[in-house]
Amino acid sequence: MDAASPSESVAAGYLQLLANFTVESDPGGAAKLQKAAFTKNRVGIFRPPPGIVLKPADPGRWEVAAAIIKKLGSYSDGNGIVAHFHTIKSSLAFDVPAQRFEAALEELFGLLGVDSTRPEKELAEGPDNLALWPVLSLVIEAKNEASYDKLPKKDAEQLLHSMEWFKANYATRNGTPVFVAPTAKRGPGVFVPDGCRVMTPEKAPRARRIGRGLS
Repeated sequence: MDAASPSESVAAGYLQLLANFTVESDPGGAAKLQKAAFTKNRVGIFRPPPGIVLKPADPGRWEVAAAIIKKLGSYSDGNGIVAHFHTIKSSLAFDVPAQRFEAALEELFGLLGVDSTRPEKELAEGPDNLALWPVLSLVIEAKNEASYDKLPKKDAEQLLHSMEWFKANYATRNGTPVFVAPTAKRGPGVFVPDGCRVMTPEKAPRARRIGRGLS
């Protein structure tokens, strides 16, 4: 059996890592990613489940696995994806300017095969970041530069407004509201959208854990 080139080995490892990352939310897509990884390098890569066939996605149908494989193909070699990730990772910190953080978050989701945009920047309305999977929608307000110890009313109202914008523009989808903020505590009389999630500095490393497999 011929050994894969170093760059192919890196690409295979990246695909296998993403398969592990997505298996709970999209088992079928994860199996396709594992198949693609095994095709690139059969040494040190787990064999995918039998019967998995890689084929182009149906026209008009969006598949995360296909998007990830296409994204990987845009790099000249597997090391390119690693270099790109490390550039992104340095910006996913609470002490960087909000615009830089939002841009890095958009790129990170893109690496995960997600339809990732910044509506507030691009359209002058809506959330800071919007991440769309086939069955999951994250409506994100990034307050990474804030220094408060309780979520203030004005930021809560901003997320409430972004959720209303999402409902008006994506009527067939259910959005999950997300704050990136220094705390999950709320001030008196502050109300956030139902199902709100908060990424605090303590939770931020989870968003970057994929990098440990790429290092």
